[in-house]
Amino acid sequence: MDRKEIKTLMRRFRRHIEYERNLSPNTVRAYMTDLGQFADFVVKNGMSPPRMDVRDINRYLADRFSRGSKTTTARKMAAVRSFFRFLNMEGVAESNPAKSASAPKTERPLPSFLSVDEVTDLLKAAAGGEGVFALRDSAMLELAYSSGLRVGELVSVDVEDADLEQMLVRVMGKGAKERVVPFGSRAAGAIERYLPARAALKPLTARLFVGS
Repeated sequence: MDRKEIKTLMRRFRRHIEYERNLSPNTVRAYMTDLGQFADFVVKNGMSPPRMDVRDINRYLADRFSRGSKTTTARKMAAVRSFFRFLNMEGVAESNPAKSASAPKTERPLPSFLSVDEVTDLLKAAAGGEGVFALRDSAMLELAYSSGLRVGELVSVDVEDADLEQMLVRVMGKGAKERVVPFGSRAAGAIERYLPARAALKPLTARLFVGS
């Protein structure tokens, strides 16, 4: 397949992702840039997408990986897979060799975290504020640090969910699974100091931590 023929297929693919799949302009540009590199590889090696097999796709992957990172290569592979899905749908290709090609696995960076000293400084700064929202912030941070709740769980806690005597909080976690989590005396004390200020706001919600 010569460059003119593959460019024609790419123009048809672009119309498909623009008007039928309604992808964003940035995504369309990224796909077409990646497919342009794929087209160069195909023409240079005398290939034809309708007759390509998984070995050809793996050759392309190896070529791109030698020039870039795993993340970049995986992104380019996504564009090629979409292109072949389109060729299948249009009856241009009988199979999608990119579907079974061995794309490189991207590495997930380890999560960053605060040191004990940084957390201590943060809690001290929150406790040193004045007013209802300073009390709220201090209670939120103490409870989060003490219990290890996710942010979504923390802001969803209702007043009745927190048992200050037993120092337990009931939360609804991922998959709508309820669990009971213990917390420490510092968190209990911070919540006790916050509750009268919260009541003075007369909030129209059962949530423990309220905004203005």
